[in-house]
Amino acid sequence: MSTMKKLITTVFLSFILVLPKAQSLLQYVQPFTGTAPSTTISAQRHSEAGSEKNANTIPAVGLPFGMTQFTPQTRFTEKKCVPPYFYNDSLFSGIRATHWISGSCMQDYGSFTVMPVTGKIRIGKSGYQTLFSHEKESTTPAYYQLLLPEQNLNIEVTSTLRCGIIKFTMLKNDSLHLLFTPNSDFAVCSVNINSSTGDITGFNTAHRIYQGKGEKAGFDGCYYFKPSKKFTASGTFLIIKF
Repeated sequence: MSTMKKLITTVFLSFILVLPKAQSLLQYVQPFTGTAPSTTISAQRHSEAGSEKNANTIPAVGLPFGMTQFTPQTRFTEKKCVPPYFYNDSLFSGIRATHWISGSCMQDYGSFTVMPVTGKIRIGKSGYQTLFSHEKESTTPAYYQLLLPEQNLNIEVTSTLRCGIIKFTMLKNDSLHLLFTPNSDFAVCSVNINSSTGDITGFNTAHRIYQGKGEKAGFDGCYYFKPSKKFTASGTFLIIKF
């Protein structure tokens, strides 16, 4: 009896999976969308008192579900339906730690603002605001940058889940002042400066705007700021609104 030998050939196929490089989606986000009034026919016809013309978004820097967002500020108030940034404004007044919900018609809660001023300090809201140009401004959800030629200063902002990081770069030798403003519309706030440690702390008490309007909402917006360089002088002042 003959024996038939069968030749069994085993083929091994090796697959090398090449994963495509992760693509950053930040380039597709347009943070300035909705920061200026709409010019569509429907917005013009159906807006009450002009508030609905604006989408009430802000170019916020922050991570998803982060504790606080950071945004350039062109408006001081925390009033309802007035976001801290309007694209058509021409005066910059600082970087705000904000709880504003983009696209809403609500109020900001317990925010504060830090404004850099070079040269001689000018006390008063009208004094320390400065002209800015969108040509010198760039932003993504993770980064904001603004060049202020008149102050010879560059501002950069980024964020973590729990805090923000702000970098001020002097373009020439000069004095740099940092002005902290708790943006309370009810004057229930504080700024505390520890000259020995360099820490700056304070709070801004939130107030109701609907039921029990004007009453305390039951919580404060608290802040802690730690500069990387020790300051040489400090002080506080009060702005009285009329």
